[in-house]
Amino acid sequence: MRDRELESADVGVVEGIGGLRVPFAGDAEVVDLIADLRVPTIVVARSGLGTLDPSALTAEALERRGCRVHGIVLNEYEGGSVAERTNPETLEAMTERPVWTLPPLSLDSPLAPVGGLRAHLPPGVTPSPSRTDE
Repeated sequence: MRDRELESADVGVVEGIGGLRVPFAGDAEVVDLIADLRVPTIVVARSGLGTLDPSALTAEALERRGCRVHGIVLNEYEGGSVAERTNPETLEAMTERPVWTLPPLSLDSPLAPVGGLRAHLPPGVTPSPSRTDE
């Protein structure tokens, strides 16, 4: 069923529900699901102090499992601290993946964040729904 659903969808979103090593079903973890789906991934992380290590380790763990990391989004970015201002460039150098920042988005309606994503992320950030591995 999941293959049929993914093939007919323009874009799919798989929420990591707390991280890659979170139990998912039986002995499987979230990372097992992502690897099994063979879809490009975007790591979403907080933008402030303390994000470099877990964000880089998440990207590395995904790649080690054969997952294609399309990039990293630093969420709720306001640029108010030195860490926030330097994390995007540092993380990009650490992971050799593009890093984008998103300011806090409106949650006034269920679709409000979608418009915010389109307004703040460059075209092409959302990967095509191709199921082929590179």
